[in-house]
Amino acid sequence: MALMAQLWREASLATEAEGFLARVGAAMLDELDGDALAVRTLEPDQQHLVTTAFVRRGAVGVAHPTKPRVELGAAALARVLAWIEAGVLEYANATRPNATARELLRQLADDGSWWMVPLVADSRPLGVLLVAGDASLETRKLAAMCEPLSAVLASERSRRE
Repeated sequence: MALMAQLWREASLATEAEGFLARVGAAMLDELDGDALAVRTLEPDQQHLVTTAFVRRGAVGVAHPTKPRVELGAAALARVLAWIEAGVLEYANATRPNATARELLRQLADDGSWWMVPLVADSRPLGVLLVAGDASLETRKLAAMCEPLSAVLASERSRRE
């Protein structure tokens, strides 16, 4: 899998997730046969999710939503943290999402189906990778692609702290 070698190479050079996804986001979508991907980082101290990067098939580079920050109430934060800590990939339909998916997809997707993958490094919840695609997407491939992304996010967070 040449893409995994490219992802790890880029992760070792990346200083932030946006640059990482600008270089490899389109290749990730091609490999997964996805339509879009978004990275939302979790800032539990401030109780919000931040859309760090959004990549859409056919668009050049990384896009940013007009409202990248989603405030989370205490109950929503607890649900999202519990889901991330459980470490389970989940498939959600944006028109009928469960409570966790509703929080993760808010202000990002009103329709379509999305894979939600928790991003964790060193047992610390970092956020979520959201991939618009169908149910037949290869979950092993998706989970493997999250490892270099999690490494970039962990490195970025450690520099900020």
